[in-house]
Amino acid sequence: MVGAEKELGASTLLTAVAGFLSALPAEQREELLTLACAAPARTAVPQPTLEQVWRAYEGAAARRAVSSSAPALATSSGWEAFCAQLRARGFFDGAADGSGEEARRLALARARFDERRAASSTDATTASAPAAAATLHRVDSPPLDSRAELERGAELVGRWAVASSAPPRDAPPPPTGDAAAGLRTAITALGAALGARGEAELPPKERARALLLRATAHLELGDAAAARDDAAAAADAAPHGSAVWMRALVKLGHAHERAGDPRAAVAEGYARALEHDPANAIVRAYRDAAAARANAQCAPVAWRGVDGGEDGEGEEGSMDELMADPSVLQLANSMASQLLADPQMLAHVAALMPGGGGGGGGGGGGGGGGGGGGRSGGSVDGAALAALAARLDASRPEEEGGVDGVD
Repeated sequence: MVGAEKELGASTLLTAVAGFLSALPAEQREELLTLACAAPARTAVPQPTLEQVWRAYEGAAARRAVSSSAPALATSSGWEAFCAQLRARGFFDGAADGSGEEARRLALARARFDERRAASSTDATTASAPAAAATLHRVDSPPLDSRAELERGAELVGRWAVASSAPPRDAPPPPTGDAAAGLRTAITALGAALGARGEAELPPKERARALLLRATAHLELGDAAAARDDAAAAADAAPHGSAVWMRALVKLGHAHERAGDPRAAVAEGYARALEHDPANAIVRAYRDAAAARANAQCAPVAWRGVDGGEDGEGEEGSMDELMADPSVLQLANSMASQLLADPQMLAHVAALMPGGGGGGGGGGGGGGGGGGGGRSGGSVDGAALAALAARLDASRPEEEGGVDGVD
């Protein structure tokens, strides 16, 4: 209670002094400040002088005259910018405008400001730094502990990540409840660590680790695009060939697979990791599985079921899908027209048919005679196939590289 009364008394006194000085004419006020405000002896905690009280009062009056919506602009001395920085850091929180508490804090701020300016101009030694820091402990807030944020994110990811080691295509649905909240908190903490600059900035290896952890959290939450970006950035930041670099490439492959792009997973993730460590069986298994899925995606749908095996094995309706393609249908009609217009081509086709029968009919009207009987025993006549291929090639238009007409 005594401390509170003492603080209230000091605030009231400062307000009274400021009011007294403001009532004086400018010349008398400056003379009084010159006579009464010799710099006091330096103590453990610098005390505001009468001049600093007045300058602080002037600063408060000037700030109140400025609209709250106007941006804080630095004056030639830098005092207004310094006050704006203190206000942003919460130094004036709880002190109402025009109150004695605000005047007291302004006086302390002015003392600190003057001390900083004097130190910068005279290259003061670091011996006075502890006392200066003790004056306004809330002004110089400690820098972000980026490593602590990194470890907090790592702990949360380790606690809630359950699908990071599962095969990419077998991952469970995104988590909910506490798990989802924990992973989102981890993403926030890791983002703070990654956003630190200056002395708090993470070195490259720890930055790569933070990116890799955040990629894992994004992947757990089902955000494959964000996971892909973070994993790629982690691979770029990590030392080439390091364990973090290898894990980042594998995570990049997982992210591509979750996004439905197994081909990119192989090219950008697994294959790059195997170039460095070809004997890694786990990465090789990931690569082979992704390559199989990529090949399955790229297989022509039209031929599934045509070569699908016995007893209807394969995809039904594939030939119907093929013939429904207008470009394929146009090509088939063109080939059929060529065959029907050339009896020799018809003869070659008949010769290719396994087990084909009848003899060719006589030619009429200058046309060539029909082809002989087909092959028996289910085999294909290679010579007839070559002759048909040559015939078809010769029938292409000149602009496609063939010769117009017949041989």
